[in-house]
Amino acid sequence: MNIKAVSFTSNFRNYERKSLDNKIKSTSCFTTMFRDDIPWKDFAHYLQTHFKNSKSVDVINQACSDGSEPYSFVITLKEELTSPVSKKFLPVHAYDYDGEVLKNAAGGKIYFSSVDYPRIGSQGINEGKYFRYKSYDRNLALHSYEVARSLGEDVIFRQENVLDTLKKLPDYKTDCVFMCRNMYPYLSFFEMDEFRRLLCKKLGIGSVAVFGRYDMQNFGGIISGDLINAGFSYALKTSDCIFVRNLILPEG
Repeated sequence: MNIKAVSFTSNFRNYERKSLDNKIKSTSCFTTMFRDDIPWKDFAHYLQTHFKNSKSVDVINQACSDGSEPYSFVITLKEELTSPVSKKFLPVHAYDYDGEVLKNAAGGKIYFSSVDYPRIGSQGINEGKYFRYKSYDRNLALHSYEVARSLGEDVIFRQENVLDTLKKLPDYKTDCVFMCRNMYPYLSFFEMDEFRRLLCKKLGIGSVAVFGRYDMQNFGGIISGDLINAGFSYALKTSDCIFVRNLILPEG
């Protein structure tokens, strides 16, 4: 699948790619720290309780873009949970289809825009604890930061297609959190069908799937319908984007 770049900053990138069924799909990598479609603190405490009997939990963050999402997740765990508890979810395996957007993330660098600062502040977090200021890029109108080692070592970045990631998982995997937020609308209809099929086949009882508001606003009916028919339910009262598998129901 080829990528044709259109525009780029670390917080926003547009490109075109060829889907598995040879459709040209436009894709946006827009992201920020602590996007408000997830109740981050509630989510962290839910995971602590839900996986209290698990020794370790695999966290997969697909469509991770510049790293803002996995960093938001890891920071929330570190701030809200004790170290022994947070460690069972680390490191996060963060994947993105686009190698270009991963370059800064893999190099321990991130850009922040004016949108990021209030979101970080709203969580009561001291950004200096996790990010070291480097410089201001006038061309991008963004501030660059170096990611602290204590944060960077808890995220492993790799370029990979979401369908390839799912195919590699064992069937009905337990002790797994699969974050795939705000990427579903950029798939072709063929890829959407395959994605839903694989997700229901690969996530086992107790595993958690996390979508985003953009997914649910555009395709929430079909996403939630397929998951609920496969034995998932909403994990939190405060979110319609987080699902947990309770049962394995027969297909069809």
